[in-house]
Amino acid sequence: MSPQIPLMPKLNNSSETPVPASNMLAALASFIIPGLGQLVQARMLPAFLYFSIELGIWYVISDAFFMLLGLKSGWGSPWCLLPPLISHIAAAHDCATFKHKRPS
Repeated sequence: MSPQIPLMPKLNNSSETPVPASNMLAALASFIIPGLGQLVQARMLPAFLYFSIELGIWYVISDAFFMLLGLKSGWGSPWCLLPPLISHIAAAHDCATFKHKRPS
């Protein structure tokens, strides 16, 4: 009989628990559209908040906001994609690190 190979490596520290695959799928969905991963995890309030923040960020860098302030268009700025990127990464990190409640 051959020895069985473990599917996951054994971890020495209890804080180094592996991330469930469902969390990684939710993180990917949330990286594409912030809030979608939280919706997949059935967390309605965080999903609404992340999506609302994303809409707000896109409004701020849009032409309408800059025209109101009398400034150069947001799309002409090299930094215009940094706030949405930070929002996408934060939403994906929230999904990846979410701890599911275990049924008792």
